[in-house]
Amino acid sequence: MKKLILVVLFVFLALGIAWSADKKVTINVWHIWPDASSEASYVDFNQALTDYKKLNPNVEVNVDSTTNDLYKPKIQTALSADEAPDVFFTFGSAFSKPFVDAGKIAALDPYMDAAYKSKLLAGTTAFFTYDGKLYGLPLGMHTAWLYCNRDLFQKYGLKYPKTFDDLVNVTKAFKSKGVVPFALGNKERWPIILLYETLAVKYAGAKTIQQQVQSNKLSDPAYLKAARDIKRLVDAGAFRPDVLGVSMFAEGFQVFKDGQVPMFYHGSWMTLPMEADDAATKGKIDVLRWPMVTDSSAKGSEFDTWGGSFSCFSVSAKSKVLKDAVEFAKYVTFQQNKYAFINGTNLPCYRVDVTPDQVKSDINKQVIKLMDKSTSFTIGWDLMLEQKNAQEYMDNITKLLGGALTPEQFVATLPK
Repeated sequence: MKKLILVVLFVFLALGIAWSADKKVTINVWHIWPDASSEASYVDFNQALTDYKKLNPNVEVNVDSTTNDLYKPKIQTALSADEAPDVFFTFGSAFSKPFVDAGKIAALDPYMDAAYKSKLLAGTTAFFTYDGKLYGLPLGMHTAWLYCNRDLFQKYGLKYPKTFDDLVNVTKAFKSKGVVPFALGNKERWPIILLYETLAVKYAGAKTIQQQVQSNKLSDPAYLKAARDIKRLVDAGAFRPDVLGVSMFAEGFQVFKDGQVPMFYHGSWMTLPMEADDAATKGKIDVLRWPMVTDSSAKGSEFDTWGGSFSCFSVSAKSKVLKDAVEFAKYVTFQQNKYAFINGTNLPCYRVDVTPDQVKSDINKQVIKLMDKSTSFTIGWDLMLEQKNAQEYMDNITKLLGGALTPEQFVATLPK
């Protein structure tokens, strides 16, 4: 993705968004950001919501939030029972496809004029488009990076890793000094997939991985190589002993924020807490790509990046205030992208009226430079796989992390 910083004057009328000041409307909204301490997007959304309410005093917005791991079954159940809220956070690709096919999610095309569509960056709606129709508005570019605590590396005289072998050696060095090398909590099951999927892409290349995962036929040697690398990290003492019982959004991340742990490989949605006034990491984070594997047969690149635009706001096809709900989603999604860019939560999927000097986040400024050279983006496999396969995949990779499955046993469970 090139030249992310695009400065465009934001004019509400140009976005094709209109409001009625007369009629009283109630819009119900669900999302996954319960509070600012666990999800930085909480701040961005509420800033956007405040703007919306000022322009629409006649609209009552009821917001319900649930943590990510509990939210997925909740929204799936609600959609299946025709009890979904008017506007709701969801994921694209295979996650939403059954509900699109069943007519549960509204197609947005009838409400999307040329002016609004021109604000969307190319490719950012790909995972929310089915049979040529748009069913979701992107909430930002979510990418994963290796966040390193500069002070801890300097304190122990260690250099940043350039290869995966370097990373294993750095891990062992920190462990030998009594320091847990990586911040990770996997109670939610999915956090470990960022590491595993990044490694697999390094071995096989983004195109191969994307094609095989979307077809639910995972057969490349890369899957075993990546699983063995996860075991190398585990054996090197990369993670805390209770990693399976710890939440990523509580103890898992907190030790990094408190300056106790030197490395954290996770999504850009966790940037804001790292730079909070109470964070020991504030002003001390260097952002790196995940180091390249040293296998001479590897087909991936150091510039292959985990992530993309994979979450969105969608609108229930059963909404009794469908037009108002769509206009709410259009406005709030645009504003949330803008605030996320300024605050350092995510990079925008829209051409937003933000200049480089408005970006508050030093971490995001580093990410922008890294993303400018990224050659591919691959979203989480749990969103591309069929849901049954996705759940089994997360169950089994957790067993790999905990040592209940060997790399060979884990790969044998992948869909073929």
